[in-house]
Amino acid sequence: MNVVLVSHGFPPSGFGDHELWTQTLAEELSRRTEVHVFLARHDPAREPHEIDRYLHPRYEVTTVHHPARSWWDLPDTYQDRAVAYSFDHYLSKVRPDVVHIQSLQGVSAAVIEMAKKRNIPVVVTLNDFWPLCGRTARYARWAERCDEIDLERCHRCLFKYQLASQRLRRWSSFRRRLRVAYKHHLWGGTGIYAWRAARAAIRAARDARPFLPIGKRSVQPKALQSRDGAIRAALQKADLLLTPSRFAAEEFVRAGVTGPTMRAIQLGASGTVKPRSLDADRPVRLGFVDSWSLASGLHTLIEAFSELPAGAAELQVFGKLEPTLDVNDHYGEMVTGLIERPGIQVRGSFEARVLSRRLSDLDVLVVPTLGLTNAPLPLREALAGGLPVIATEQGGTAELVNRVGGACLIPADHPAALKKALERAVRDPAAFRTDVGTASEIPSLEKTVEEHLEIYERLTGRASTPVARPELSTLAAASNR
Repeated sequence: MNVVLVSHGFPPSGFGDHELWTQTLAEELSRRTEVHVFLARHDPAREPHEIDRYLHPRYEVTTVHHPARSWWDLPDTYQDRAVAYSFDHYLSKVRPDVVHIQSLQGVSAAVIEMAKKRNIPVVVTLNDFWPLCGRTARYARWAERCDEIDLERCHRCLFKYQLASQRLRRWSSFRRRLRVAYKHHLWGGTGIYAWRAARAAIRAARDARPFLPIGKRSVQPKALQSRDGAIRAALQKADLLLTPSRFAAEEFVRAGVTGPTMRAIQLGASGTVKPRSLDADRPVRLGFVDSWSLASGLHTLIEAFSELPAGAAELQVFGKLEPTLDVNDHYGEMVTGLIERPGIQVRGSFEARVLSRRLSDLDVLVVPTLGLTNAPLPLREALAGGLPVIATEQGGTAELVNRVGGACLIPADHPAALKKALERAVRDPAAFRTDVGTASEIPSLEKTVEEHLEIYERLTGRASTPVARPELSTLAAASNR
């Protein structure tokens, strides 16, 4: 069995729940069968659509670097034909038996079409709400959860609240490229000079779209309808849609997003987290493991932490500010200032294989998510290992905790409730650990992998067999020195 996993990020360069899960799944599947990973992401140090490869001891990671995008380039965010054609060429070389998509954000919905053209079964795990929400978490720019999908509201969120700084950057780029076009026109206007002038003029026109009537048409609600229709049509071509929670499945069905088959699946955890022993002579160690975004709620955690008695606790912050399509410069500046407060340690991002080790260094994991979630991997690992958790009562997180226990649930976007929960955990860590209790019924990673392999076998009609590839390990060791 040859499996290709598709995503838009991979730790440590990409850090968030679905990136951690994609790497975990690749690690576990590669112990049982052949695995390849295909990524599409932006790296300012790389040329647009440049391709590079990384050899892991058990699988290969291929990355296509797409150009920087904003919501003014809306069609490119879900229909990047260059990425799709790169993926088609990739399929011709790898020849997989099944394609399992973990995320299409920034990749291209057309990758499903490319796989189906070759009669390759396609599985899509809807790890977040990107098919419904461009910001993935259904949490609006003005700090409000979106319980209903309203394209007029989406339009206000994505476009009318674009930062002035982004518009100014576009205006500056437009003027610069227009000067380049005029200069090459004056230098000859024929041959190579004409080509350079035309290229610069086309790029200048793209930069000018947000300021011209012709450009504004591309950011009206009807443009979001086109995005919505294209993504729904692509998902209809998939053989199976998986969701990590029943909540997510119900939300997608309610919004009319379905494939030939949709199924909720319980994702597992390694169960290797070992909470550190309590010591009254040292401060309680709290932890945050996620990307830094408005929807992740890091700012609310830091504000609540800052009100705790000095020296009673310390906060370890893992992750980083992710450069998303609608990056909020003000939020980045705010978080950068907040994490400099006393008692806060910034630990950065890491690979999925060390997640259990990082969690084992904590006394309490805090999941202060404001947007809708799907039972993230750090939460599952903490619950499976008996690490106390404080989490907001949102979506798949609430569904999981209500089923297995092991966490203190608080209302989302309720600073007073978060502060009160932190005070309980810090005042008497032993009593808090007892009150929270121990979770049960978290599936093992082995069971999750078995379930995935059964799905692949049913779709392909082929049994998976263990693959020993010492030559790949040798190549990886030589390549990564």
